[in-house]
Amino acid sequence: GTKEDPEFIKIKGGNYTSLAFDDKNHIWAGTDNGLLYFDNSSSLRHPKLLKSFTYRPEDKNGISKNIITSLYIDRTGILWVGTNGGGVNKFDPNRKNFKHVKRDLRENSLSYDKIRSIFEDSNGTLWVGTEGGGLNKSVASKEKYSAFTSTNQLRKVFALEEISFKGKKYLLQGGQNYPYLFRIDITNPQNGISNVTGLQGLKRSVFSLLNDSQDNLWIGTYSGGLYRWIKGDEGNYIKQ
Repeated sequence: GTKEDPEFIKIKGGNYTSLAFDDKNHIWAGTDNGLLYFDNSSSLRHPKLLKSFTYRPEDKNGISKNIITSLYIDRTGILWVGTNGGGVNKFDPNRKNFKHVKRDLRENSLSYDKIRSIFEDSNGTLWVGTEGGGLNKSVASKEKYSAFTSTNQLRKVFALEEISFKGKKYLLQGGQNYPYLFRIDITNPQNGISNVTGLQGLKRSVFSLLNDSQDNLWIGTYSGGLYRWIKGDEGNYIKQ
């Protein structure tokens, strides 16, 4: 291809739901048939498949479901894998096994096993958005990220992102209920998650959120187009 017409090479077929890049710049890819890991070394012309992980009932340390819905790598390098019905799978690259975080009978367990979004905020709090069980917030515990509190003002949480606004920090959650985008004040990580505020200006469900390097907020919606909210000098957003 020319500069005007870049050429795309298919690396591997399949239906892909999510991508994450680790500290070696290798690629984790979530699909509807398992988790893939690609070598993305600069010496290679194209990324090369190193390993695939699929559900095997006899493997207690394997992945809990084949339909991967979200991927997130936290600041310690742990890969968090959201699945459709198998909860969250926590993969430690050094130990090479999966630890399962699922809904159970405990009061502070995950609220629901259909996962749609995973995000770690600048306070180090892990958030897990589900498709039907609302938003989960990890609470400090001996076994990191095994205890949660949850809120379901928004039952289906498809996207999570952090913004700063007039000296405060907020977690944004996008999803299916009107007004489709909500914010939670996370300036003090000890606060609960009862202070959820709806943000106006959107007409369809929010499926993706990105706060870019200029602090502009990009909002992808379900068949309602893409929005860009530009942060003004006063810290407020000019909606486009």
